[in-house]
Amino acid sequence: MFFTRFTALGLCLVGAVVTGLYLPAAWAVPLFALCATLSVVGFYDLAQPLHSVRRNYPIIGRLRWFFEEIRPEIRQYLIEGDNDRTPFSRAQRSLVYAAPRMRAATAPSARSSTSIRTAMSSSPIRRAPRRSPIPPLSASPSAGMTAAIPIWRPSSTSPR
Repeated sequence: MFFTRFTALGLCLVGAVVTGLYLPAAWAVPLFALCATLSVVGFYDLAQPLHSVRRNYPIIGRLRWFFEEIRPEIRQYLIEGDNDRTPFSRAQRSLVYAAPRMRAATAPSARSSTSIRTAMSSSPIRRAPRRSPIPPLSASPSAGMTAAIPIWRPSSTSPR
């Protein structure tokens, strides 16, 4: 396997060394500055303890946040929208990502077309309809006044 997760850092280091040899040349100055800066960023990514993506993939791991920043523009012109469910919408996926991080899974704003209740109710797992605990009244004339009239009490799980 030729390419590894440290290939980008290695190429930046080699680029900094090679352009450092040609440093008095005008073309080598910006290339050296770019390669040296990326090498320092790569070593910082290796040493930082917060983000495992940046630690495991120095320099390249930062592209994740770059692409998340330009994601709306890419989706607007090239890919389907945020609410298309193939297989899950972006709002549903963000709720799943937030759960392990112990963040409060709060409902999105009122302007959003997806809420937690909608996301959970649109899951592919469907529940069987609940049967009413109250028996229906008999329509026979023999029941008359002797039929017991059930009292309906709303349960805590009744639909609102």
